[in-house]
Amino acid sequence: MLTKLMKYDFLWINKFMLVYYVITFIICILTRITSYYTDTYIMLIIYYILRSCAISCFVSTLINLGIRIWARLLRNMYKDEAYLTHTLPVDIKTIYNSKIITSILSIIIAVIIILINMAIAFLNNDLWLILKEYINNNLLIVIIMFVLVLLELIYMIFCGITSIIIGNRFNNNKLLISIIIGIIMYFFIQSIILGIMYVVGLLNNEIGMIFTRDIGDMEILKKVSIMVMFI
Repeated sequence: MLTKLMKYDFLWINKFMLVYYVITFIICILTRITSYYTDTYIMLIIYYILRSCAISCFVSTLINLGIRIWARLLRNMYKDEAYLTHTLPVDIKTIYNSKIITSILSIIIAVIIILINMAIAFLNNDLWLILKEYINNNLLIVIIMFVLVLLELIYMIFCGITSIIIGNRFNNNKLLISIIIGIIMYFFIQSIILGIMYVVGLLNNEIGMIFTRDIGDMEILKKVSIMVMFI
């Protein structure tokens, strides 16, 4: 039953996101094409406009994915569809597991698609050589940073999911309460992470240096990133 629920949740979320993915892909292709014809002033302007649009598409994709995930939970659990959902011969934990797993999969797919489109729009030989050299020398940091981005996005989505569940326990102003709880929850945990890093920094001079000066040491960056990732 979990697989069936995941299928319906996944399709509901991503059939809408497919439109954003296609639009982003087209704009990135156009950005790549115009990047070869920037000799004239008008083409240079068009290129910069398309490049800005591509970046906006990346941000819009993530924002709309979050909204879509939250809307699915809200409609499925608390709106008109909730009657059907709660009459299914399925344990409530299975329903929530479907929402959670589908959310994580959708985020991973969105990030991968965005990275591919970024490569289409902006990757050139010079940038590729720089990235290749950086990855060869700092592969672990690249992997850690990628995981951190995924964890941060997943955490933001989870804040929304949790705040919706809590907000709908109230009788009035459910949406407003959900938004307030979500914002407080997000910044509260971020403050805890910062506080833990500060305490560790008091005990470890290397970690503490991130609060006192600019750091370019990859080993320190690696330690800080691993610590934040586990937190």
